[in-house]
Amino acid sequence: MSHNNSLSSALSAYAQRIVGAKGEPGIQGTAGAAGATAASPLTIKTINESAVVAYTLIVTDADATFLDTNNASANTVTIPPNSSVAIAIGSQLLGSQKGVGATTLVAGSGVTLLTASAGLKLVSQYSVWTAVQVALNVWRVTGDLEA
Repeated sequence: MSHNNSLSSALSAYAQRIVGAKGEPGIQGTAGAAGATAASPLTIKTINESAVVAYTLIVTDADATFLDTNNASANTVTIPPNSSVAIAIGSQLLGSQKGVGATTLVAGSGVTLLTASAGLKLVSQYSVWTAVQVALNVWRVTGDLEA
């Protein structure tokens, strides 16, 4: 056993000589380039309370308007094709069902509405929805939706 202890002591002493004392920190390098500026948050500027039974979204509804459907009867909100209403890719639409009449989102001709839910009808009064155009005439829709 004494042979193992002396070998261990020798290796430990040797390792200490190799490692040596810790030096002072080096000079700090130059700062990297600044990152990209974040996108501006969505700012709602208008509440559009619509009492019509069939509303088709317009350019000014994108990114600045909250569409509040206020109807006692069932009603629809149509997201139109880019050929008739040129809403930019990346734009967002927001809305809710203020009234008791069931609101259903409808895809205009050539428009695709992608959603994780089974349908595009708002569940009940005060349900909220949002849609983001991710490609030309392709919208991702989320919210309190059902079939």
